[in-house]
Amino acid sequence: MFLLMIGVASPAFAGVRPSAVPASVATAFGHRYPGATLVHWKAEKADYAVRFKYDNVRYTAMFENDGNWRETDRKFALTYGLPAAVRKGFGNSGYEGCDIDGIKEVVTPSGHVYIIKVDDGNFYDANHHDASTRDYRLTFSPEGKLLKAEPASFRDEGGL
Repeated sequence: MFLLMIGVASPAFAGVRPSAVPASVATAFGHRYPGATLVHWKAEKADYAVRFKYDNVRYTAMFENDGNWRETDRKFALTYGLPAAVRKGFGNSGYEGCDIDGIKEVVTPSGHVYIIKVDDGNFYDANHHDASTRDYRLTFSPEGKLLKAEPASFRDEGGL
């Protein structure tokens, strides 16, 4: 009963019934990820997000209402899961001493990047929020080239 209450009360990925997903979206998902294990659908404005497992890895994909695929994300817990070139690029980026707050791979029709969010310190205020730190969003190519390093606000973006 307790687990059921947590699932009902959790707004993090409040879902829609698979039968409520437009056929164009469900068909596009099936063609792009044949054999995927569906975890959960979520409606977001005119788009649909789907959390699923494919080749035993968890992903989130976004589809437009008409079935067009927009992007697929994969989160990493640690840098060792990244391709060697990206790990090497991060190690040579000048940010390697920062605390890592999140890592994800983003694949879109226009390209493929890895995003590593870092902060330059581990100082917390009384509410256990980062204080007196600078947060950065680092974007790497699959070859490990640092494409972009920009200031980021993790509290506003909710992590990754």
